[in-house]
Amino acid sequence: MIKNDPFEWMEHVLNAPVELWDFQETMLRDRSPKKIYRCGRRVGKTLLLITEALWTALMNPSYKVLLVVPFDQNKEIMFHYIGEIMKNSTENYINRTKSFNEIYFKNNSVIQLLSTNSTNYESEITGLKADAIFIDDMEYIPHEKCVDILAVAAESPNTTIRIAFTPTPGKTSMCRSLYEDESNGYSKHFHPMTDRPDWNENCPAFYRDLLTPQEYKNEILAEFTDD
Repeated sequence: MIKNDPFEWMEHVLNAPVELWDFQETMLRDRSPKKIYRCGRRVGKTLLLITEALWTALMNPSYKVLLVVPFDQNKEIMFHYIGEIMKNSTENYINRTKSFNEIYFKNNSVIQLLSTNSTNYESEITGLKADAIFIDDMEYIPHEKCVDILAVAAESPNTTIRIAFTPTPGKTSMCRSLYEDESNGYSKHFHPMTDRPDWNENCPAFYRDLLTPQEYKNEILAEFTDD
């Protein structure tokens, strides 16, 4: 059924104005309770998180979905991105919004957008509960705040988790630990920028001119380098 497949739902119910690549479809359709995306830049991990967050909220009445980003400007971008993805939908699912912080849906579900550098972070994280947690650009979230957020999931064994990051020296120790731990139950997805179908023979030279060798390894190849 379409409602059980986030990819089919995005295409045929939301009529979202985006076209996913094959590997993105695989990532989105993975129904594992916990997933972690290790990706290069411009691979579409933010789009996948937003799409699945919407699908999770709309397919589960009275659900609390937490969408976590490192900076306030990321939260505003996410908010507008959600509007873009939903603009062609034949049905209006949204009941009301609260600034860039919360989106309330007609099925009584809500998406809360949380920025870890917000001045209100401490009050927002205290006592927070969620049925699903989506964390984008986790490499830019301080270790102690990553612990805070994952502790929210620890309160309920049924809370689903999705994490996306790009390897970044000095910032990805927790991301790397979660990704490389074979016993933690996370479904792992690895996609360097070279997996993009539009990657061609001219791309390596172009990006090597723009980036240092280490940046190329991290941001293009999604390789871990010394933290």
